[in-house]
This record gives sequence, C-alpha cells and structure tokens, in this order.
Amino acid sequence: MDLSANAETVSRARLSCLLGGDEAGAREVLELFLNEIPRFQRAFESVATAPQFARVVHRLRGSLLSLGLHSIAGRLGAIELQAQDSLVLDQAALVWIVALLPALADETKQALGGADLSRTPPRP
Repeated sequence: MDLSANAETVSRARLSCLLGGDEAGAREVLELFLNEIPRFQRAFESVATAPQFARVVHRLRGSLLSLGLHSIAGRLGAIELQAQDSLVLDQAALVWIVALLPALADETKQALGGADLSRTPPRP
C-alpha cells in the first residue's frame, strides 16, 4: 500500500523534532515501532469480533500518534469508534489495516536507514 497519498510519512527528522531534537530517542521509538509491527500483524490476523478489533486498532492508533502520524491515526480513530459500536467485524477496515502495516514497516526501515521520505524531493 502506497502511503504517498497521505500528507504524512514515517520520518525520523519529524519524530526527532517532536522529541525536542533527540535523535537517539527518535531512533529508539522507530526501532520499537518496527519491532511491534509483526505483533500488530498477528493480532489483526487473529481478531474474531468487533470489540477485539477495536482494542487492537486502539493500540496501533496510539503507536502512530507517538510517531506523529496524526492523519492515519485519525482514520484509525474513526474505525475504532465504529468497531466499538458494532456487532459485526468490519472486514474492509481489517483488510485496509493489514495492508497498511507492511507499508508502515517499509517507511520505518527507510527512516531508520537515514532516508527521510518527508524531505525527499519529487522526481522529475
């Protein structure tokens, strides 16, 4: 899934700025998030009910907020609220999130490697 349609991307520079210029802290947060992605993947693949789904979405949303990804977290917030009020698991939302996770992993790896996608100039 291409995240370029979003105004936000995983960015070590933005995260460092959010942390008051703490470059080492930004790297640590990104590494922690990258290590959590497989757990999120397994959790989403095993949800069976709307309340379970809402809880996992809530956890992912919190992680994305800590990275400064407010737009994507906002979309997850809407999904979470809908799941809390639903008796039926939203399969379309589940599919979207499961597809989103590898893209977030790729962006996080690039941010850790020093490639700051938010500052990459457009190609001609």
